Amino acid sequence: MAATTAPGASGPGGDDPPATRPLRQDAQRTVARVVEVATRVLADSPEATMQEIADAAGLGRATVYRHFATREDLMAAITLAAFSELGVTLEQSRLDEGDVVDALHRALEAILAVGDRYRFLAERPHAVDSPEKRAAVQERFAPVVALIARGREEGVIDPGVTVEWAGAVLGGVLRAALELVARGELDRAEAPALMVRTLLVGVGAAPGGGPSAGRGAPS
Repeated sequence: MAATTAPGASGPGGDDPPATRPLRQDAQRTVARVVEVATRVLADSPEATMQEIADAAGLGRATVYRHFATREDLMAAITLAAFSELGVTLEQSRLDEGDVVDALHRALEAILAVGDRYRFLAERPHAVDSPEKRAAVQERFAPVVALIARGREEGVIDPGVTVEWAGAVLGGVLRAALELVARGELDRAEAPALMVRTLLVGVGAAPGGGPSAGRGAPS
């Protein structure tokens, strides 16, 4: 009998009772609601308690603990949701199409959109501390890595710079941008252009002392 069978219920020949499937769907909806509400609550208050999350979701604490025995279990589910959302968002950005610089802008817009919602995960020192999580990160960022490789092939990114190094630089710039946006020290609308400019031309002054030309330079 399935674990989600209602107490005391049974079906003929050991089959699940008719009520099993609705109960399972109810549990899925509850889990999804807790993850969604917890993401919103923790984005505003990273130290929020499980009780505060339960209250915000309109659920009893016992219900939350029934699905997430520990806070780490809940954070793991939120991390999985973030990876999934990032993968979908990057896929929808169609990074294999069009101009490389424009595609970089689309990629960073997409990552920032997801990063804004899940920025509290970046503050966790062990957010990506297992081979499984690292593999998930690599899988989700594969379209960005492919875009960087295309940029090298087309001469937009210096061919003498490895894809790994360019990706590491972009990752560092992205983390800095998310932090500065969260602190209100960087305009959210200007962040993608600034990141692209930093990746492609660094922070040195452009020839002539003026700002770098092209879309990668914020106005």
